[in-house]
This record gives sequence, C-alpha cells and structure tokens, in this order.
Amino acid sequence: MDLDDDYFRSLDLKVGFEIHQQLKSKRKLFCRCPPVLRSDEPDFVILRHMRPTLSEMGTYDGTALMEFKTKKEIYYQIYKDTTCTYEIDDTPPFEMDEEAIVSAMAISLALGCNLVDEVHVSRKQYLDGSIPTGFQRTAIIGVGGKVPLGEKEVGIRLLTLEEDACREIEDRRHRIVFRIDRLSIPLVEVITEPDARTPREAQEIAGFLGRILRYTGLVRRGEGSVRQDVNVSIRGGRRVEIKGVPRLNWIATLVAGEAIRQKNLLEIKEELLSRGLRREEWDTESFATMRHEEVTHLFAGRDVPLFKDAFPEEVVEGGENEVRAVLLPGFAGVLSRVTHGSRTFADELSGRVKVIACLDWEKNILTSEEEPFGGVT
Repeated sequence: MDLDDDYFRSLDLKVGFEIHQQLKSKRKLFCRCPPVLRSDEPDFVILRHMRPTLSEMGTYDGTALMEFKTKKEIYYQIYKDTTCTYEIDDTPPFEMDEEAIVSAMAISLALGCNLVDEVHVSRKQYLDGSIPTGFQRTAIIGVGGKVPLGEKEVGIRLLTLEEDACREIEDRRHRIVFRIDRLSIPLVEVITEPDARTPREAQEIAGFLGRILRYTGLVRRGEGSVRQDVNVSIRGGRRVEIKGVPRLNWIATLVAGEAIRQKNLLEIKEELLSRGLRREEWDTESFATMRHEEVTHLFAGRDVPLFKDAFPEEVVEGGENEVRAVLLPGFAGVLSRVTHGSRTFADELSGRVKVIACLDWEKNILTSEEEPFGGVT
C-alpha cells in the first residue's frame, strides 16, 4: 500500500492512541487473586444475560439497548483456586493494589504527566459482556503529559489505572464465552492527543511510547500484555477506533486503510446527496414501508451459500422460506463502489447486519450489482 505522507496530510489525517499495558504485580487490582492466565479446563461455567437499566435521566443508553437486542448468552469460565466472587460481581471490590498505584504514578512521571491530588475510582461502561459488572473500574493518575519525539512533542492527555477485562474464548451467533482469569489484572491506559498526521508517524509514535513503558521495568511482557486502540479521522469524517491492535508493524497499514475508507465513504455520501437522498428518509419507520418484492423463484433449487445457514431447508417456491428484495431507489451503481481494497459499500452494510443480527458469516446480503453469486445473477 502506498503510504505517501503528503497525500495523507492533504486529507487532514489525525491519529491518536489508547495504549493498554498490563503492570507487573503480585495480585489483581481489586481483589487478592493472583494475576495468572490459565490454559487448563475451567472448574465450572456460569451463564449470564446483560440487561439495560434506566439512567438517572429516565432513559436507556442506545448502545446498551442495541447489545440487549442481540440476545447474547454470556458464559464465564471460572477456576476455584485463582478466581473469586469479586470477579463474578458477587462481592464488593477490595482496596486497590498499592503496588499497582505506585507503578502507575512512576509511569505517569516518565511520560511527563502531572499527578492528580486524589485518586478517584470511576466507572466506564463495558457492554459486550467482557466484564460481569457491565462496567470497568478505572482511576485517573496523571494528566497533561508531553514526550519529545524528533522535532515534535507527543501530547499525553491522560494516564489511567484500570482493571483488565476477561479473555474472549469463543463468539458464535448468540453465544459468547469469556475466561475470567484476566479480569482485574492491573493495567495502565495511556491516552494520547491526536498528534500523528501520517500512517508512518502513527506507527513511530506507538513504538516510541511502547519503548518508554518497557524501559520503566514496571510492565508485563509477552503476548496479550499490551493492546493498542488506534483512533483515526480525516477532514469531514468521524473518529473511528480500531480496537486491540496487537502488533506494532500493523499500525501504518491499518491507519492508511481506514483513512482511505473514510475518504471513499464521504465521496459516496456526497454522491447520494447529489441524487436527492436525505437522511431523514432512512429512519426505521420509513425503511419498513419501502417497496419490496418476493424473489423466491429466483433462488428456488439453487445452491446459494448465503441461505445454507439462514434456512433449515432448501429454498423452494411456495415453501415456508421466503426471499424478499428491498428496492433502494437512488443507489444504482453505489453499492458496488469500492471503499477499501476489495471491499465495497455493500460489504460495509453487510458488516453492520452481521453485528446487529449476531451472524457468523460475513456475506449476508445480495445486491443486483454483484458478479454472479451462487448461480444467481
């Protein structure tokens, strides 16, 4: 991929980081369990469902409602000798681990941060089930730091001390499995200002901050001990967070790809607006009343991979399984527009359907603009 610096500066690219690095410690952050990861079979498993609750304003959080509608069954794998009732939200938290607090303060100073006068533990929503409480306990330790890198300075907005989440073991349709051994291992989160202006510069900044953390001698090393969330935006676009990048040498390519994707999506947006489409015409109620037609006869008796998991039986005309097509006026030629690499705008829509409907397969919609797919044109 071409990583021309001038091109990405012309897009007004901005990149910031949230670097999560586990700390060396003898116990977990909010309980006295040892911070060890297990590979043997768990002693038992519990099942839970996340449900939204009303806020103090009497409303439901939109993201919480969306997660609830996925109807996920959340399973937690538990060990009797290295996990406790705090980790399954049956016991209040213990006092914070003092060793972790001191380490977080030392790292804050190494990054040029100002230490806060008092440490207050706050809650950060976690709605994917990876923390049984539905929120992460986190505390701000340092603010307003700067570290020199070449001819520029990298701003450090915040450094927080927080508990790690559970490890995801499996995620299939409406079932997700977590192993609880990683929960509450202390980690620092380093939040930078969006100071990177090119993909290469972003990778350089991430590598530089990682070296500072390692040189302190206070952090864990090895697979899974560090994860980087990369925040990317361009002029006219919105901040998109690339979650959990595990390898430094992936960052430049991922940032470049996301910047190009946003640029192409903005061009598609302008094209649709020029055709007279308006956002208010595409709310849920309007979409439900759009014209649609039964097209079962086009697929009857055909081997279409898309329908193998969707329908328990073969699609036949006049059978129980019905295939309907929704007409999208004004979208001619747009669904096949490339957003990045080989992905099209139709693939972008397909990805959202996959998340909302808890599907395992990426290909979940067909459009009339595609190449012949499954014998259907």
